[in-house]
Amino acid sequence: MGDTKSVTSITTVEMERAAALETEELLVPRRCTLDGFAEEASRRGGMDLAELPALTRLEVQTQNTAYEVTLLSPLESKVLIRGGRFFAEPAESYLCGSSYGGNLLKVSWVGVGMRLTLDANGAEFDRLFLELMIGHHNGALIMVDELFSFAGAGQQSDIFAFASDVDADQRMEIERMSGMLKERQK
Repeated sequence: MGDTKSVTSITTVEMERAAALETEELLVPRRCTLDGFAEEASRRGGMDLAELPALTRLEVQTQNTAYEVTLLSPLESKVLIRGGRFFAEPAESYLCGSSYGGNLLKVSWVGVGMRLTLDANGAEFDRLFLELMIGHHNGALIMVDELFSFAGAGQQSDIFAFASDVDADQRMEIERMSGMLKERQK
């Protein structure tokens, strides 16, 4: 009976904590809510691809890159995209929509001040995956270089060993992925 009482008391405490959380006001940026996202997207302006005729050509400027987007199938959001480091040659893709980097997406929409979300299939997806992963692993190498560039940083034996392993591992993975990428370009 003592065991039952302790389980009951734990359950009661957990329920009290849950009730307290329900009464707390959680502060979430308005644009991270569905209503706020919809308001922000409509206020900023943009265009719905489904309302444009096929073969419409758009010039889309993101924060880092300019793209030329040709709409192949408006209802499917199927596009031919060229520009930037990943689309030096025109590639078929699906322009999923725009977001603010969270999990809310305005489907089939190119929005001002929003992030462009693309999708690719087959060999094109494989190529993009490898190129993006190489960039990701290069980021780890930059972080290791940054660590060792600060006086006194990375000198503890466990951190030094870990950072050295990261450097070696990432270089090996980059070499491996670069080889896979070259094989696919033949």
